[in-house]
Amino acid sequence: SSDLWTDAIKFMCELEGDSEHWNEKQEILRRSIQQIVKCDVMQSNPLSPISVPQADCLFIAYLETACLDIQTLCTALKNVSSLLKTGSYLVMMSIFGCTFYM
Repeated sequence: SSDLWTDAIKFMCELEGDSEHWNEKQEILRRSIQQIVKCDVMQSNPLSPISVPQADCLFIAYLETACLDIQTLCTALKNVSSLLKTGSYLVMMSIFGCTFYM
């Protein structure tokens, strides 16, 4: 939901010491996102059947929930990393080892 993003952006801005400008950063993020697509991280092309250019940044939430063990997680990470340009960013939100949620 958009409330989750707002809270996350406010939190990030607080960590950066700039809690007053969260609204501008949120707008920059919204303008930067070009597409949100579903994927199957167990496929070598996780976005199959569509094909997209490699990305500068990729956001993934709860990847570990699709994986039964560490080997499967490593395979999923390899598959997902094929979507990224060399030197780009993989941003992950995870519940692995968490005892509570934000």
